[in-house]
Amino acid sequence: PLIRQKNPDSKARAQEVSREIASLSVRLHAALVRSGLNRAR
Repeated sequence: PLIRQKNPDSKARAQEVSREIASLSVRLHAALVRSGLNRAR
């Protein structure tokens, strides 16, 4: 939805949100891996 808006700033905002989601996904993945490793011990 952000990328389809007419506002020229919307593309930049969509890219920012995309980067933020990617960063949060990496952090979540790392936390899940750590949790799994701790349970394996």
